Amino acid sequence: MGVGESLMATAELDLRTLRRYRARPGMGNLPARATPALWTREYGRHEEEQPDELGDTVPEMAWFSQRQRATIEQLRKAGVIM
Repeated sequence: MGVGESLMATAELDLRTLRRYRARPGMGNLPARATPALWTREYGRHEEEQPDELGDTVPEMAWFSQRQRATIEQLRKAGVIM
């Protein structure tokens, strides 16, 4: 039948499950791990501290977990997730 790019996609989303998933730290939780350049300014308005100056050092795993938990809490306070 059709070939090439799709112009439309539809899906049914279980928002309760998605919000529960997004409230957990982990590698699959991209919003808690990344601050895309498009949203840097908006996220910066809600962050109380500026990003750490890590230089060439690689932080311990606990640092990443703590950072994700802090981001999740900020997203909760902003009403983005519950």
